[in-house]
Amino acid sequence: MSRIKLKFYCVQPISIRRDHLKRIFLSRTQIEKIQAYAADKAFMPTWMQRINRLSSLYDSFSIIPTDSVEYGVLKAQLKDQFLVDGKLSLAPHLIPSEVSCCLIYDFRLMYFNLVYELSFEFKREDFIAFVRVDTDAGPKKDLYNTVRNLLVKEDDNDAVADWTAMIRTSVKEKVSYIFNTLYQCKCDPAAIRILNNTGNITNVVALEDLTDEEYKDLSGQLVSLNNAAERLGNYSEPLYLENDQIYHFNGRFHTIILRDSNECDRYIPIQFHVQFMWFYLNRMNEMMEKLNNEIIGDDTLKNVEFQNRLIDVLIHKVEILTLHNAKFKTAIEIDNEKVYRPIRQKWNLDQLLTTSNRYIAFFKDYLHRIYVRKTSKIEQRQNVILAFISILQLIALISVWNDYIALLNEENIGSANALLFLFNRFEYLRYFNLLSPVLIMMIIVAILLYFRKR
Repeated sequence: MSRIKLKFYCVQPISIRRDHLKRIFLSRTQIEKIQAYAADKAFMPTWMQRINRLSSLYDSFSIIPTDSVEYGVLKAQLKDQFLVDGKLSLAPHLIPSEVSCCLIYDFRLMYFNLVYELSFEFKREDFIAFVRVDTDAGPKKDLYNTVRNLLVKEDDNDAVADWTAMIRTSVKEKVSYIFNTLYQCKCDPAAIRILNNTGNITNVVALEDLTDEEYKDLSGQLVSLNNAAERLGNYSEPLYLENDQIYHFNGRFHTIILRDSNECDRYIPIQFHVQFMWFYLNRMNEMMEKLNNEIIGDDTLKNVEFQNRLIDVLIHKVEILTLHNAKFKTAIEIDNEKVYRPIRQKWNLDQLLTTSNRYIAFFKDYLHRIYVRKTSKIEQRQNVILAFISILQLIALISVWNDYIALLNEENIGSANALLFLFNRFEYLRYFNLLSPVLIMMIIVAILLYFRKR
């Protein structure tokens, strides 16, 4: 009797409040501290280990250990609360050994992602009921949405599974510890969030030991289920790959259908990478928009200098992301053209990456121009102040000169042979002394007229 195995993946970005994120981006730490705190590379998910052995793609990624959560909590809620079509329980089909959650951290980008893995196994005749779309069950209670509701909140009124809530609490504490202790940058757990409606679901299905007709029929039902689960009706067409594999990259739900279970880890790096890129670039663009608003509201030199430091960090982050994307394309080899290219075109990733680079570079130049204008104005004010100081010094010199003239007479100067030798006669010296203040005043007037013209 053939059995059908499903493995659901969910990738969720960890969002950090912007005011905290700015401080964190400007902080420093030693990479060795993070690596010492992280779990051993052996704790990487199998799909990460597989590609990393060949390309070292994830050498900068650390797996942060999370507190273990009782498996029984999840199974109980699958039995009583999260029911497919309001009546079918997934609890008997859950594989305990293949339920996991890991926190993945890229220290280059200071970026956390939470990755869930949930596996289910069905007898073929039981699976038909779960894959069927029951239009009378209420809004979005199909298999795909039931799994997503376990892990993802649509809005604040929704509640994820208690198992998921406990994992979220543990993850926030871990992220807070890393920034507070390893980066020595205060980051409260309240500033660490998993945003509503973030976390796409990928279902990897291995349909083995089926005839071609059975495979075609069941894979068609899975694609239809995926389309029906979507919020919007503009479905995309699946990619049909070699060996009858089907790669259906849709909106919030994605289905990968295989005839060989050994291929199950092959395409998950693509799913992870697309969401990794998408979330990070959108976060960077959102941050740039906020920085632009802050500059409009406060373009003081102090704020411009701070933003200049921050924008240099953002340029560095996006360049790292660009290099990582190029390395990823090389690592997945033939799947780059056949699978990754159509996906990144659909989500416009290349254009988004190019636009982000261009806008950040433009914003850097914009800040530089503001900085130059402001420092130029400051220099002009300093020059005016220095000019007035010079004028005051000249006026003080006139006063001293006046005292000198008052004391000067022929008897006193008689002993100053050098002055008499220079001016030959005392009358010439007296004329010079009388005309010098007038000459100095003319110089002061010329300086004032020059600055007035400027």
